[in-house]
Amino acid sequence: LILSNDPSLKLELNQSDVGNKTVTLSEKSSDKTDSRDKEEAYSKLGDEEDEEAEKENAFVAWLKRDWLIKLGGLLIILGLLFLLSMAFLGMGPVGKIITGYVIGLTLMTFGFFWARKYVNEGTSVVVVGAAVGILTTYTATTSSFNLLPQFAALVFILLISAVVSLIAFVYKKESVAHLGLIAAFSAPLMTNFGGNDFGALLLYLFVTTLGVLWLTIATDWRSLIFTSQVGVFLYSLPYIEMFSYRSN
Repeated sequence: LILSNDPSLKLELNQSDVGNKTVTLSEKSSDKTDSRDKEEAYSKLGDEEDEEAEKENAFVAWLKRDWLIKLGGLLIILGLLFLLSMAFLGMGPVGKIITGYVIGLTLMTFGFFWARKYVNEGTSVVVVGAAVGILTTYTATTSSFNLLPQFAALVFILLISAVVSLIAFVYKKESVAHLGLIAAFSAPLMTNFGGNDFGALLLYLFVTTLGVLWLTIATDWRSLIFTSQVGVFLYSLPYIEMFSYRSN
């Protein structure tokens, strides 16, 4: 707006013109704000994509660096696994169970430290190690081995599932926590615990549910509560049918 000093020239603005220009200026400022917000959102999205790309590129670069040495190490590991499998066939029951626990513990430990750099890969190795430990415990309770009583096997599986849940808490992996919870609820089935003692089974489910509540409060993973409720309901179904049959 240019005002002239010449008194013969007069510039008149009515209120409608001022209002229209004010609205125009406010619309322009809001458009600038919206465009600025969009630019910030796009920049944040681009930064996240760049971080993911950097992680992938770092892993690829790690594979390419000294790949012959890594290939040789992999072949040595495969050879050791082959020798262990041959030795495993010649072992007695106790040696086989100890070997299974050593392999499971080694995988869980390695996966825990590897997850510091590669979370998905490391936690996957932890889950594999936990599965090896749980299957070893189940094998030790079978009639062909008969090395662990029911209660000891139940405690072992519960401890393994608790460790998996704690690792999921450390690395913020909700899916891993669900796998640990499923392992905990599968323990009575694998060990045949509480088949004739409903009170002992209820006590075990109560302890497991307390652990789920603690993890849910600490992480706000509310889906864990739903999974635990499904597990408790499935274990309660036979007894609900039995009690309803007796009442009838």
